[in-house]
Amino acid sequence: MRILKYLVPAGLAFLLTIGTAPAATYINPLGGGDGREPSLTAPGGILDTLYGLDNLVRVSDLYDQIWRVSGNSHGEAVFKVKYADYSQFFGYRDSTGQNLIFSVPPDPGGGEILFYPVGEFAFYNDPNGTGPPGAAYSVADWNFGGQDHMVAWRLGEDDYVIAWEDFFGLGDRDYNDLVVELSDVTPVPEPMSIILLGSGLAGMAGLRRKRKS
Repeated sequence: MRILKYLVPAGLAFLLTIGTAPAATYINPLGGGDGREPSLTAPGGILDTLYGLDNLVRVSDLYDQIWRVSGNSHGEAVFKVKYADYSQFFGYRDSTGQNLIFSVPPDPGGGEILFYPVGEFAFYNDPNGTGPPGAAYSVADWNFGGQDHMVAWRLGEDDYVIAWEDFFGLGDRDYNDLVVELSDVTPVPEPMSIILLGSGLAGMAGLRRKRKS
């Protein structure tokens, strides 16, 4: 991973042309906002390169907040893209608390990573592993200012891709800081699930409001 951090822009352009691979990494050696980042959703951009835009169906931001496994006891996650200076700590929060799936760097994995949530859950991404208020959840109301740091697309019946904006306050809103492919999971468009699962975050939300004031 240390070598990948110093890839020159020409090398990044080459990676964008290799088509669909089991796992792909695009890392911006200069950090966000330098004008060299590939677009997430434009033709020829990250999602088009990995999947083809015609194979993706955008999931409404109202319906991508709470998730559950579908048919199995586990979900599967594959790290696809990291395009940020920050390390990314990706996981889920269920009734048992915070559960890490993987971090990049140092362990991007090399394929499908199984995870075993208890009941319904929310995803989170924590840049540099510093915790709140910088960590962001798939439930926008749990985030600082109610900001939505995650967008989702459907790939198949129980296959999805989610993409994150890691910067506190949403930054440049490019949502290419971490892209993860998911299998054997499905979103749960039930507002009550958000309320019940979020009850354990009440103290965290109070802490954020206190810091803001």
